[in-house]
Amino acid sequence: INPEDAQSRGLSDGDYAEFYNDRGSCVMRVYLDAGIRPGVVVYPKGMDRRQFKKGTYSALSSSYCNPIHVNTSFFDTCVEMHKWEGEE
Repeated sequence: INPEDAQSRGLSDGDYAEFYNDRGSCVMRVYLDAGIRPGVVVYPKGMDRRQFKKGTYSALSSSYCNPIHVNTSFFDTCVEMHKWEGEE
C-alpha cells in the first residue's frame, strides 16, 4: 500500500492489517511502496493460504461472472483496512 494510506491508519511496513468489505475479510502483512497510487491496494497474485493470518483475499472479491466474457474482475474490489490487533 502507499505509505500515506498506511500512515493515516497507523500502519507500518511489515505490520499485519485486516482488509475487509461487505463480502468478507482477511489478515495479511502490509508492505509499503510509494509507487502504488494512494487509495489503491495491490496484492501479489498467487499468495498461498498459509501466508494469511486469517481468511484469504478471495473472500473479498465478487462471485459475479460476466456471461459474455465468462470471466470476472478479481483485481477490482473495494476494501478498507485497519491494523490487526490479533496474535502475531
